Amino acid sequence: MARRLKTAFVLTLAFGLGIFIRFEVPSVRAAIGDITATGPNDEFRVDPTGRLILNASSPITGIRFGTVAVNPSSVPANTTVNISVTVTGLTTSDKVWVSVVNALEDGLVLESAEVTAANTLSIGIRNTTASAIVGVARNWQYLAIR
Repeated sequence: MARRLKTAFVLTLAFGLGIFIRFEVPSVRAAIGDITATGPNDEFRVDPTGRLILNASSPITGIRFGTVAVNPSSVPANTTVNISVTVTGLTTSDKVWVSVVNALEDGLVLESAEVTAANTLSIGIRNTTASAIVGVARNWQYLAIR
């Protein structure tokens, strides 16, 4: 019979794109290196120093999130434009997700997001139409996990 450990705290991050990340950190420190949980498509564990490890990756050492202004200006027909914006504190080892705060113009879609250099977030916006579209400057949300 599995014993449910008392939870010290629960952290739930909700981020655009329908992404919800929930962390429950047990209050038991003595056996923390043995605590694991698995699900259909996820796995996490807490190492002996208390750092969270997802899917056998390196420990999570930081989570950064916020809002950044993005101005795509003109996006040519059937083309992707990469827009670089400064986000202080990002590193190329960060995994990043972005979500537009308000809907993009019809025909524009988010294609990619990555940290291309320290403090530089690159967002790829694709025009799926046969005509150029002038995008409007708007805020985007980002979530970076290190």
